[in-house]
Amino acid sequence: METMTWIVTMLLIATPLLATAALLAGLSTRKRRRAIHAAIIAALPGAAIARHDDCIEIATSEATYLIKVVPMNPAHELILTNRLFWCVNADLKNWKRSTKPNLVPRVKEFFDSIAATADKVVAIALVYPGCHRITRYLNECDVEVVRSEKPVDGVHFLTFDRFAEFFASREKKQ
Repeated sequence: METMTWIVTMLLIATPLLATAALLAGLSTRKRRRAIHAAIIAALPGAAIARHDDCIEIATSEATYLIKVVPMNPAHELILTNRLFWCVNADLKNWKRSTKPNLVPRVKEFFDSIAATADKVVAIALVYPGCHRITRYLNECDVEVVRSEKPVDGVHFLTFDRFAEFFASREKKQ
């Protein structure tokens, strides 16, 4: 075959595949946004909700919440190596600190948004739909499992299935 025929054939094959991938990614994002929005409305009826890129700001009469959405595969692990480096680990058994990190994007911007908020803000990292485990490195060799009740660097780490429970427990405390 002629070179031009090969190029045209490859374009005809690749174009529908890329269009399908883009469509599926868009549907996944919309599904995630709708599910999170519905969960917020159910947990905090009457709250004002504003979306900023990959963060959500929720204002209630009691508090302001700033939520960083972290989309993840439920079989993966979230590792907090320090305040600004959150790594997604797809290989649970063979991960080492020397492994090339797959970092969660825009974490620094999230912390800048927290600092820029005038009111007292409750910062939340929402792992959607969930993950195998959320761990935090305390130093070179000590690791702890992160619990939603105990913030890490001022941020509560939640999986989506614990989202409503987190707000219900805060209501009981107030």
